Amino acid sequence: MASLAAVPRPAEGWEILDETVLDAYLARTDAVLAEDSPRTARTVYTAMHGVGKDVLLAAFDRAGFPEPVLVAEQAEPDPDFPTVAFPNPEEPGAMDLAFARARATGPDLVIANDPDADRCAAAVKDGTDWRMLRGDEVGALLAAHLVRRGARGTFAESIVSSSSSAVSPGRRGCGTPRP
Repeated sequence: MASLAAVPRPAEGWEILDETVLDAYLARTDAVLAEDSPRTARTVYTAMHGVGKDVLLAAFDRAGFPEPVLVAEQAEPDPDFPTVAFPNPEEPGAMDLAFARARATGPDLVIANDPDADRCAAAVKDGTDWRMLRGDEVGALLAAHLVRRGARGTFAESIVSSSSSAVSPGRRGCGTPRP
């Protein structure tokens, strides 16, 4: 343990990164898409009263996707999180406004960030309503996408994830070590 006072900090208390960091991030996210990937998916997005909206909109724009339908009541940062009991997309009720907007607009996908935008949730149409995808389902979809794009190597999983990601990579000659 060390004193917090010993941790180096900028004179202003924080450092604002310049646009080159965001540009590099957006370039990497755009590079994940194949040139011939369709760009027609319609999306509803909620920032859950957090900071993810501007980066998501920039990523969609750069990649050529249609602008998502925003959950306006949750689009701007608000530390009081007035529309949710707890601002986590996995919490019961937190996605109610996003699902209502999806029912009204008929998108292909619903995307939500938690307030600091370090986690992302996705929901898909399931019959007549919407269903959140579990983390292992999203992982399996991402693994399948990478394998289809020719990725080779080892796909890792953790104790808390299921082995569903092993199905696609394992059949295509990629290793999937167990924890």
